Amino acid sequence: MKNKFTLLSFLTIATSISFAQTVPAFKTMEKKWNKISISDSKSVIYGAETQKAGGDPVWSDDFSTASVWTLGSETGSTQGAFVIGAYPSQMTSYIGGMTNGTAPMASFNGIQYLLTPPVGVQNVWIESPAIDFSAVASGIITVSFNQRYRRFNHDGTFVEVSTDNGTTWTSFQVNTTAVGNGNVIQNTETLDIPVGAGVTQGRIRFRWESLTADDSYGSGYGWAIDNVAIKEGYLNNVSLSQTFSAVGTQSLSYSKIPTTQAAAAGQVSFGAIGKNVGSASQDVVLTVTNGTYSQASSPVTINSFLKDTLQVLTANGYAIPTTAGVSNFTYTLTSNNTLDVTGDDTKSVPFEVTNKVYAADSYDGTVASFGSSFQGWQSGTGDPEIGTYFEIFANQTLHAIQIGIASVTTANQATYLGRALVAKIYEVDPAGGDPIIVDATNEHYMATGEFGGLLKLYFATPVDLQAGKTYLVTASTTLNSEIPIAFAGNVIAGNVAGKDGDTFIGLAPDAILGNVVQCPVVRMDFTDYTGINELESQFNVNAFPNPFNASTEVAFELKNESPVSITVSDITGREVLNLGSTNYTAGKHTVTINGADLNAGVYNYSIKIGNSVITKRIVKK
Repeated sequence: MKNKFTLLSFLTIATSISFAQTVPAFKTMEKKWNKISISDSKSVIYGAETQKAGGDPVWSDDFSTASVWTLGSETGSTQGAFVIGAYPSQMTSYIGGMTNGTAPMASFNGIQYLLTPPVGVQNVWIESPAIDFSAVASGIITVSFNQRYRRFNHDGTFVEVSTDNGTTWTSFQVNTTAVGNGNVIQNTETLDIPVGAGVTQGRIRFRWESLTADDSYGSGYGWAIDNVAIKEGYLNNVSLSQTFSAVGTQSLSYSKIPTTQAAAAGQVSFGAIGKNVGSASQDVVLTVTNGTYSQASSPVTINSFLKDTLQVLTANGYAIPTTAGVSNFTYTLTSNNTLDVTGDDTKSVPFEVTNKVYAADSYDGTVASFGSSFQGWQSGTGDPEIGTYFEIFANQTLHAIQIGIASVTTANQATYLGRALVAKIYEVDPAGGDPIIVDATNEHYMATGEFGGLLKLYFATPVDLQAGKTYLVTASTTLNSEIPIAFAGNVIAGNVAGKDGDTFIGLAPDAILGNVVQCPVVRMDFTDYTGINELESQFNVNAFPNPFNASTEVAFELKNESPVSITVSDITGREVLNLGSTNYTAGKHTVTINGADLNAGVYNYSIKIGNSVITKRIVKK
């Protein structure tokens, strides 16, 4: 672990499709951000040429004539094919219908290979006929298509272009390859692709690939495509491909920061990745505004189909407010040339000062703002963890961790009910060693109604965090029983890490966006829950075994003699068992809950000790 841990140093890490990278050491960053230049794989830089107007149609097809397209597969593919026709009813059941396309369309139906083993490897494509590119004077084409897509595990989707009649293909990945079960994407995808000046003809194809040599997880859900259109590319066109902020000496990005930390953190500074998707060189400037605040970066020259980092330096950063509220920052790219397309040059990004919550993710309280989910590493052992880093600027006591749980269909929730989830906090070693465990929350057992929202996991004893230190906070499942931890938004790769068995690792950068990863919804919560925690630690209430078959024992410890009563209710609140009230002396005790006559499922047991009531989960197998 010798890499320097700063936000921009992570931007220079080469893009990878692997599932892990070593978490680098933390070191103090220089005040001036390092400028980088990243070239897209297989892209070409073109000289100035006489251009025709961008956006002119070159070719289109709506799949009304199936024979226009050629279907095929790559060497090593063992099953599957694209189909031209009606939207598959099986896909409708799992990812819904396609509303921005009409039958016939092209679709790869991966559901059948998830539901009907044996599992095989899919590497299949659908290819256009030869297309006349002689009018493409710019050397760039813009490909658009309507799609409905949902991934599962390790599948990738690609748009590919050939200018030698299909002998070789240049790949441009769309959607994402991040591990997990992603939400449905339905949109019009648009790609700017260099084909080269003077090219007279070309072909495009759409390809679905299992990205592991032995995809033992099975295929993904599916990909439907309609209304393919190719247009002339543009002379002057840039795109704002990623925005980020940086706070503190570690230059971590946050979406929410509590008032107590904001006062000592000082300023937030800004950066973005701009991409030139036109054929002319551009001198690009990033401007960040919020009310009366407006600061611009120095101009950066970006040649055709290259991308580069633009930054508003720390000296021109924004003073973080010390009162709760949301600041909406507008990031805008401009150029020395008049841009032909401006719809993708501006983005609004909120930055919130909160009363108690510290977060990096972009979850906004709606299920739709959740992205995909994390359930484990590709080949991990033990209980997998995923989380985010937090730099502490002022001493503060941490009471709980908030964890986002991904949406799960009602039919599939039973898989996760009763499984245990725990949050952990580690102190990061500035010398570069592995983070050191500080504490863990009490376990939480998943119940209905908890999917698609935030859970709070409490520490039995609040944790005192120290200014000047950085901590890694993770969500962890137990007993090798995965639970879908939600992602929301993207951050620079250095913000996110976890554990795979005994190894600290990080998510691999996104294959499309570059050195960016999805952000898990794992947050610090400084709200004072002392009353709850003292009650639980005072009486040490726990049930074992949990889950149980016929019976489980509730253990508790009293400091003083007190009457104790225990009741059990189902998840609707209906009481199913009442063990009555008994007076117990100070010390440790156990009470047996006989659940032999209960149906399998999740229950709540409530233990009343004096005037206090504690409610926890138990699961009947």
